[in-house]
Amino acid sequence: MQYAKLKNDILTARERRDEELQKLLATLAGGSIIQLALNVPGCDKRPAGSEALFGWGQEQLCNALAPSLELFDVDALGPWVLYASAGDPVDVKMQCCRIEDYRDFARLLDFDVYAADGTVYDRQRLGLPQRSCLVCAAPARECIRTRRHTPMQVKERFEELLEPFTTAGVGRVAYRRAQG
Repeated sequence: MQYAKLKNDILTARERRDEELQKLLATLAGGSIIQLALNVPGCDKRPAGSEALFGWGQEQLCNALAPSLELFDVDALGPWVLYASAGDPVDVKMQCCRIEDYRDFARLLDFDVYAADGTVYDRQRLGLPQRSCLVCAAPARECIRTRRHTPMQVKERFEELLEPFTTAGVGRVAYRRAQG
């Protein structure tokens, strides 16, 4: 029963995120929309350190692009935010990729970039390599599809990557500031 509720909560969260994105896209005349979330495996989408990592990601994005905060929320998938930027979607996605690739732990950040017409600007569109798996160097989608790694292997690697944020508190101020 608990699994069914979690699954329903996650589906509801995804639908709401898409609805909010569509609302924001309807108001955008140009530029880009940036959605930031975390790649968190398992049922607990807000483990210790995740808020600090999320705040660090927001700080990096704001320092690089100075976007305007449009929506901040926490749902069954964890914290997420929508920003608007006057920047060209290609340039914005390139900057987001630089942040994601900055350090191993930044692999846990997930930046999605959309043009005003709703076009998704992903790594493939920009001719960049796919994101690698948390556990190995293979493309993440391939490892997920084939279930190459056990849930425990993925969770352990996730915890290793998140560890600097569980003790240092890096980014906690930015996270709280973004909440309002």
